[in-house]
Amino acid sequence: MWYFYRFRLNDNFGSTKWWIDLFIIDQIIRKVIESTNPNFGINLWRFHRRAGKDMAGHQLSFLCYIYKNSNKIDGFIKNTKAFKVLSGNNILKEFYIDKGGKDIDGSGDRHWPEEIGKTWPYFIHGASRSIMEMLKLMTMDFQIDIDSKNILDIEEFYIKIKERLDYIWYCHGGGAFLHHLNALFGYENIKTRQTIITSF
Repeated sequence: MWYFYRFRLNDNFGSTKWWIDLFIIDQIIRKVIESTNPNFGINLWRFHRRAGKDMAGHQLSFLCYIYKNSNKIDGFIKNTKAFKVLSGNNILKEFYIDKGGKDIDGSGDRHWPEEIGKTWPYFIHGASRSIMEMLKLMTMDFQIDIDSKNILDIEEFYIKIKERLDYIWYCHGGGAFLHHLNALFGYENIKTRQTIITSF
């Protein structure tokens, strides 16, 4: 069964605070993944970031394919220091859980062919893990007090982490990620959403 842990954030339209996503990934999601709690039962996981001019607005989702009830993960998340920082500073608008499908393809696009639907979760799991590990490397040499009273320092710190991640994506994303993904498919052309035929 897929469970979606949704962090809906208080952001004004046009001024998305993307650093909050990184804070959640680094200080909440990573703690769930690195936990030795055998009751979590997570087989695959990923996160999804979005911000739109709609009811959902700025939202980070942590999606888990698990074989046990999700209540233990829910409680773990709510007891982290970072969750209390988000709640105590009115950053977190809402936290809730959605359920996806029972099968492995129960979190993707229903319009995808079966070959993608049943295998894409492995791809996006690896991609999400890569981002999480990058954040870990960027923050491991620094100590920051995760406390509600320290929100300005937390914001400043994760804004700098975001700038570093943006730089890596801008300078190396094409080669390190898109090019090598294209190579896995034999350098065949791809149709993008803009209907431009290209290769990486």
